[in-house]
Amino acid sequence: MRATPDADDGQPRVVVGLLVDPDAPAELAEKLAEDLPELLAEAVNRDIEWRLRVVRDPLTATLHDSFPILNATREHKLRENWDIAVCLTDLPLRTDGRPLVVDVDAEDRVALVSLPALGGIFLRRRLRRSVVRLLKDLMLTTTGDGSTRPGQGTIGPIVPERIAPMKRVVTDGGIVDLRIVGSPARGRLRLLLGMVRANGPWRLVPALAKALAAALATSAIAVMNGSVWNVATGIRAERLAVISLFSVAAMVTWLIVHRRLWERPETSSPRTGRRRRCTTSPRS
Repeated sequence: MRATPDADDGQPRVVVGLLVDPDAPAELAEKLAEDLPELLAEAVNRDIEWRLRVVRDPLTATLHDSFPILNATREHKLRENWDIAVCLTDLPLRTDGRPLVVDVDAEDRVALVSLPALGGIFLRRRLRRSVVRLLKDLMLTTTGDGSTRPGQGTIGPIVPERIAPMKRVVTDGGIVDLRIVGSPARGRLRLLLGMVRANGPWRLVPALAKALAAALATSAIAVMNGSVWNVATGIRAERLAVISLFSVAAMVTWLIVHRRLWERPETSSPRTGRRRRCTTSPRS
């Protein structure tokens, strides 16, 4: 990809757009945008002026498949006149039963990164390294015959390939040129930890402060009341286990219903994003 010359001093310029979901991904993207110019200068080319744009779009959070997310990212890229566009989403995505980490459309220079698949710890560091390698790969290099081809960056694993929890897979040659998925075991564990981090269950503590206070008060009274202990010792262990499971299930059900945390399965429909759109910008 040829960098656009700056009108002021003639320095080549590349504009990278980060399309993000609101809340946590947006906060990560803002911090990432501060670090990327220097990191890209070291990893790719110091003669290029790297400009980062962060756009929050709640629409991408309502999509549940990588193809429409890539299409939405492409539309933002064309509308905002970016050179490269990367969507950061906190949606857990899957492909063939494996966690989807990265989808890349190298021809249109758009990509998708699923944050939960990167794990729940060291997320900012993993995201920074993955995005730098992703952008390095999306930069086009000129071959000897004057044509262009995608760069040979090392997208994906940040550990040696033999123990990496992520790997490249072969795509069907449609809209996705490169796909990185998580491993069956470690990749799913990372996805689970990433989903826990994305949902932030600890944020429910302030909202449930009154209920927790009531539970603690009830527990204190029960501990001090001898009748409760007599009843507990008079009931068989199996019945106590059933009562405990029923209590936990009732609380979980109440939280799901009260907060509307369930998701309805979508009806199966043919994927419309496999073929490239005809409205893409002309190649540089």
